[in-house]
This record gives sequence, structure tokens and C-alpha cells, in this order.
Amino acid sequence: MIAFEKCGREILNSIAFPAIGMGAKGYSSSVVANTMIKAITLFCNSHPKTSVNRVVLYLNPDHIPSEQLKVCTIFKNHTIVKFTVAVTSTVMGLL
Repeated sequence: MIAFEKCGREILNSIAFPAIGMGAKGYSSSVVANTMIKAITLFCNSHPKTSVNRVVLYLNPDHIPSEQLKVCTIFKNHTIVKFTVAVTSTVMGLL
């Protein structure tokens, strides 16, 4: 939430987050994706006039491809009002 709020104060349009927890912590892809969706939705609902309109989810290319696909599918199947959500596995994909 702090990162979203800072972007809003700085009048930035996009923010990128890594899918933290799927690697060394061993969280399932569904837990990681749903937690991120919950945070994005909470921010959107509590800051309806924010300048942020794009969220990029970074997936570590070392993660198991099937787990990456699960995260992508969860995000694709969830409508987050206001935001365009993009998923990438390369840092260059963020540019």
C-alpha cells in the first residue's frame, strides 16, 4: 500500500511489483496472486482518484513455468477496476 500511495503522491501512472514469496518462501502461485489482487483492489477502492492506472507484475524467470502460468491465469480472470495489469518475466519488458 505504501508504494501505491507514494506513486499517487508523485502523480505517477504505473507501478511494478515482483511476485514475492513464490521462490525461497515457497508460497503457492494462487496465494501470491490473490494477495496481490487483494492489495491492488483495496488501494483502488480507497483511492478512487489516484493517478496510478497500470500495475506490472514481475515474475522471476527462474520460477517453474507452470506456476508462472497459474499467476497469469489468476490475474487474467480477475477484473480489477481502473487498472491495466501486465505480467512480465523480464526486466526489459517493463520499459
